Amino acid sequence: MTKKILILCIIAIAILSQNQLTFAHKLLLDPISEDAIVVMYADGTISTDMTIEVYNREDILIERGKLDANGHYTFPKEAYKIVADDGMGHRLTWLVGSPGVKSGGLSTYLKFGVVILIFAGIALYFKRS
Repeated sequence: MTKKILILCIIAIAILSQNQLTFAHKLLLDPISEDAIVVMYADGTISTDMTIEVYNREDILIERGKLDANGHYTFPKEAYKIVADDGMGHRLTWLVGSPGVKSGGLSTYLKFGVVILIFAGIALYFKRS
């Protein structure tokens, strides 16, 4: 029984540590003025390789560029939608004038529910063996 509890604890630590790693790499976009944004990861790091695409109301690409060294990007007044893409799977879309956004990922409650289901499945497995 002690061996089973140890295995369960190791699995729990592995799952919970992955949750923190996922959070650290969420992509965040915040407007800093009427014509500028800052884009960074949740841990505060910035990627100057981030591609920014600016679209007008007709969804036509009007500008493409990169972030500066501070993670800032200034866009033209015709901008309606901005897409930030780091080329490694982090991508977000922001409508000009709306509040800032963060890239997807599962909500905390959904992650908690998944972890509970995993623990329940492990408990059933150990109970039967």
